[in-house]
Amino acid sequence: VNISKLVSKLDQVAVEYIATFSTSANSKVKSLRQVKEGDAPPPFFLYYASPHMHAPMAFDPKFLNSSTSNNIFGDSLRELDNSVGVVLQAVSDAGLLNDTLIIFTSDNGPWNIKGDWKLDGADCVQNLTSAGGLAGDQGPFNGTWQKNVGGSTGKFTPWEGGHRVPSIFSWANTLPTLEQVQRSPQHFPWLRHEVVDGHSMGLVSDTLLSHFDLLPTLVALGGGVLPTDRAYDGVNLLPFFRATDPSQSDTSPLEQRQLVNDLNSRVLLHPGDDDQEIYAVRLGVDIKVFVRTGGSAACGESYYTDKHQGNQTLVFNITEDPAEAAPQFRNSSEANLAYSIAAHAVIAQFNNSLQAGLQSISNFTSGPKPDSWACADPTQLICRLTP
Repeated sequence: VNISKLVSKLDQVAVEYIATFSTSANSKVKSLRQVKEGDAPPPFFLYYASPHMHAPMAFDPKFLNSSTSNNIFGDSLRELDNSVGVVLQAVSDAGLLNDTLIIFTSDNGPWNIKGDWKLDGADCVQNLTSAGGLAGDQGPFNGTWQKNVGGSTGKFTPWEGGHRVPSIFSWANTLPTLEQVQRSPQHFPWLRHEVVDGHSMGLVSDTLLSHFDLLPTLVALGGGVLPTDRAYDGVNLLPFFRATDPSQSDTSPLEQRQLVNDLNSRVLLHPGDDDQEIYAVRLGVDIKVFVRTGGSAACGESYYTDKHQGNQTLVFNITEDPAEAAPQFRNSSEANLAYSIAAHAVIAQFNNSLQAGLQSISNFTSGPKPDSWACADPTQLICRLTP
């Protein structure tokens, strides 16, 4: 298998699939759909799981040196960007762009062990060569407290750099537009216009969303109903998305505000990497409480065993301290209250899940774990493969 051509082949499959739902009068499309002239296109669902930005980052040679960073990660990111453009163009060509919800997101933060360093003989050195690293950038979400005591803070960890991911939504004629928000900001207090280096980044919301929300949202969008014999951690976001104009929305402004308030006051639990222990609890937008701490293997450590786990109790204000560098004073009233709420939330939500029969255990072990750590030299293909 030529994995350098994998993304382009997946693009082709996605384009052909989208074309079968085209609003055009193409005879081939009509025969595939078995519909009559003038019928509205049926709804469709496409889940495109790109191999980027995961190792081994094998990209089409035409993207070599296409990025300003001039390294493997940057060139792979360029191919991913191109892939997104291909899919969006296919939706537009099919005449469906105004009626299609498009979600771009990821599963986790950077895999530090794959990108920031490598071994040079017996020494551990920063991997800042022209080849660059393979992990990406955590931005301001460094998990500084954990790094100061040992370990990395990306993938596999409860720190913000490990599980905070990009979430971009596009839904023409439905999502609020910049013009609408600027004209009636009182209707959209949860949205703001983001400008970086003079360039518009569109509308941004600090509302606390989770991947758990995608299931109930997509089921509702498709006209389905979730089974009532189980509990769900997610929330239907359609009223949040459809708040284009209070006079045209099915949801009243009061209901929309209540939904945003509920999302921003929700409790999210963050488990550890390879066990069922709860490590951290998110209390709304601002507060995060660690009931345990832990980081992934750092430079030169054992990939599977060096996790730097501890039983520290820490309270961070994520809004003021996204790097999670300075926990709030342990004996302050704010920290004590947050920890008390978090402890009760862990007990209540975890026990409720167990009682509802939602606990599931999967064993993905395929053999003994290797003793060696996963190398991160991007010039060596074997180091770019998952151990």
